[in-house]
Amino acid sequence: MNRMYKKSAALLIMLCMILTVVPSNVSAMDAPKQDLTESDIQFDDSSELVMYGDAERLSDGTIQLTDLDIWQSGSAW
Repeated sequence: MNRMYKKSAALLIMLCMILTVVPSNVSAMDAPKQDLTESDIQFDDSSELVMYGDAERLSDGTIQLTDLDIWQSGSAW
């Protein structure tokens, strides 16, 4: 009985590991798009913002938190 329990536990752990590696079919691109206008977010001085991850200031003065790609993360504080 103990041997059967160990095999079942090992199979369950292996299944969990496989499921964490397999990519899902859900993408950030599937999320509904929400367009923001200049009046939605305004900063008096964006030079004091600190960028993290994939975030960057663009040449037109806007802030882009991520590219349109998976596995991206960015923030501005």
